[in-house]
Amino acid sequence: MYIFLKLAHIKQQKGGVIMAPLTTLEVEHSRHLIGGHGMIVKKLNSYAESCSDPTLKTLLENDANAASQAQQTLLSFLG
Repeated sequence: MYIFLKLAHIKQQKGGVIMAPLTTLEVEHSRHLIGGHGMIVKKLNSYAESCSDPTLKTLLENDANAASQAQQTLLSFLG
């Protein structure tokens, strides 16, 4: 959760939440995190497709979904 708050530079102002612009370095780090989550999603889905054990297959699919949700959450902070 700290990463999400740091990335967004969330500040309270007049009862609302505003987001300060990200620095170039923060955008690069965000891009790296988002890309990493995307790669994990692809790998886990690939492993799940080739898996014959139903329990392991379900675990891999659930982890792929969690990584995809995390990726979408990170994307939402960028705009």
